[in-house]
Amino acid sequence: MSGKKNILILALLLGECLIIYSFIHFNQGLVDDKTILNIVVSSLIYGLIFLRFLNPLIDLSDKTQSGIGSLGLGWFFTTAYCVSAAFLIFWGLKDTDVSLRTLMILHGVLLFFLLIGFYFSQGAAQKVGEIYEAEAKLRSNLEEIKQLSNQIKLTISLQGNHSELLIDRINNLLENIRFLSPSNNEQATVLEKEILSELMKMKPILDSGANEETNLIQCLDRCDALYQQRKQLFSN
Repeated sequence: MSGKKNILILALLLGECLIIYSFIHFNQGLVDDKTILNIVVSSLIYGLIFLRFLNPLIDLSDKTQSGIGSLGLGWFFTTAYCVSAAFLIFWGLKDTDVSLRTLMILHGVLLFFLLIGFYFSQGAAQKVGEIYEAEAKLRSNLEEIKQLSNQIKLTISLQGNHSELLIDRINNLLENIRFLSPSNNEQATVLEKEILSELMKMKPILDSGANEETNLIQCLDRCDALYQQRKQLFSN
């Protein structure tokens, strides 16, 4: 365990000890049921605030950035609960006629809404993650086309025995693909896979070292025709 984590744990324990000691001290050493309830609720408030500030608002290592979806809801419900619970503690200390049962019911209601808030917060985070995964899936074919086109371009450049026309055609394809937007249209997915298929046909020709430039250009012609159809399709 790192020294940084040790310090955080010590700070958490020290804060908890101060909460317990403060309630017992200001209650003149008496530990009744109300004091125990106040200690429990105060500890919960303290823990929520501690964890909120301890965890980063945005996890840069998370590509989905699902935490952004729950950030606003999480802070809203946490803040609303902490303020309301703190008010109930103050009211219970100020008005000694308030029964323990009443306070427990009210604190229970607040805790219920806090849990409901966490549920919706996690739902929002999950939704953001699902949207990211769906968009990543839509981008996958286009990314494969770009990757394969770059590999073909590199192979053509290294071989050095191909015409400028072939190099221009592969550069033109890369430029066109760069401006394509992901689409959830089924026909768009079919066309993207057909472009990939044509590019895959070029790989064995280039790898064999055969100078079959006519076949290579024909593959790129078909890629261009498929691209012209694909660029007309957008998400539903």
